[in-house]
Amino acid sequence: MRHLIVILLLLFSSEVSAKDLSVSFKSIDDDLSKIAVHAQEFPPRFASVAERKQTETDLRRLLTILDAAVAQHPDDPEILFRDGFANAMGHNLDFTDCAPKCTKAFDRLLKLQPEDKRANYFYGAFLAATVRQKDSVRYLEKALALGMSDAHYTLAFVYISQGDRPKALLHLKEYIKVHPEDERARKMIKGIEPSRATTK
Repeated sequence: MRHLIVILLLLFSSEVSAKDLSVSFKSIDDDLSKIAVHAQEFPPRFASVAERKQTETDLRRLLTILDAAVAQHPDDPEILFRDGFANAMGHNLDFTDCAPKCTKAFDRLLKLQPEDKRANYFYGAFLAATVRQKDSVRYLEKALALGMSDAHYTLAFVYISQGDRPKALLHLKEYIKVHPEDERARKMIKGIEPSRATTK
């Protein structure tokens, strides 16, 4: 497992810089997964105020690590992906400056690896929840072309918000073929699909 080349000096400090931590990608991914349960989608979901505060503390610490790692390794795709994903969650939690950092990380990553299906999907999903929603479609469509079937679900939300119910329905039906167990998607289809009574 590759490690970021930095030294652990301020283990108990709330202020951590690029020189102060040595963290494996596995550790970062474990932290991202725990935070994503609450903050990957907007609005974020928490069972209590204390849970939100802890999540915010964990994410701020992780963002410090990742932003510093990007400064050290600005062209490392793996670091850029994690930095973009973490900053997208920071944006969902209303952290200052996370939106432009997310955009910068994904823009750089996709310049280096334009066919990265994860980057296209997660960047598209981030843009879908911002004022740049129209820009999200090309990234999500590319993610689909690269085999990221979950992009159907996000595209459905984009088209619903744009009032294009036929396109939203099309993407939901494609999504449900891959994820037949998703009851939430099935309910959305029923809500969008014209009833037989109205089509007679």
